[in-house]
Parts: sequence; structure tokens; C-alpha cells
Amino acid sequence: MNKLLILPTLLLSLHGIAQKDTVNVDAMSPIEEVFSGETDKEPEFPGGSQEMMKWISESVNYPAQAVKDSIAGKVYVQFIVEKDGTLSEIEIIRSPHVLLSDEVTRLVKAMPNWSPGKFEGETVRVRYILPINFSL
Repeated sequence: MNKLLILPTLLLSLHGIAQKDTVNVDAMSPIEEVFSGETDKEPEFPGGSQEMMKWISESVNYPAQAVKDSIAGKVYVQFIVEKDGTLSEIEIIRSPHVLLSDEVTRLVKAMPNWSPGKFEGETVRVRYILPINFSL
């Protein structure tokens, strides 16, 4: 039987010029900024990226049907690390198959709270993209 590998690729935050996306929840609520560029302090999984890779490796369930059908590839998931460290707005932005997308969505929903990002000394919401590689 082929050895199953799930390799969480290192976090990709969208580096470059600090960019703020504006999200307006409704006409009566204040506008909340979401950073998708450089911050002073990046959000971080508890213990850092090595701990995140270990946690994903221990928590992932490669879908049996995906193994049977030889489905592999990289899933890119986007989410927002909120000011309190919770993860929200989880969205798959690229995936080879819905079976892998569903597993990555489940994983991100199960993650512990992160340390939030900071910009100019203030805690901010940060958009993050995480690629996770499934290989047979």
C-alpha cells in the first residue's frame, strides 16, 4: 500500500505593501479592516508553524474515497484570524477535489485559536492563505 503523506506547506501570508481590505457588514455597523498584507506581527498558530504542521499531520483524515480514486493535490484555504484569535470566513480558493476541500475546511474549523496579528501596536484582523498538500 502506498504511504499517505499530508504535508502542510508553510504559511503563506500575502506579503508586500500593507493593504487593508474594507468589509462593511451592514449600513449601520462600523467598518472592520482586514489586513491581507504586511503586518507588524503576523498571526500565529499556537507554538508556531512547526507545531501547526504537526497538528495538521496528526488531525487530518485523508478521505477514503480520495485514496481509492487516487485523488491528490494541493488545497489552498483562506481564512481570517480575528482579533481574539478565532478563525472566520473559511473559504477554499483552489482544490483538486471537493473531498479534499471538505477535509481542509473541517481541519481549519477544528484548529485552536491563534495569536492574532498586530499593526502599529493594535490587534487587527488578518486574512491568511494556507496551502495543504495531499499526496499518495
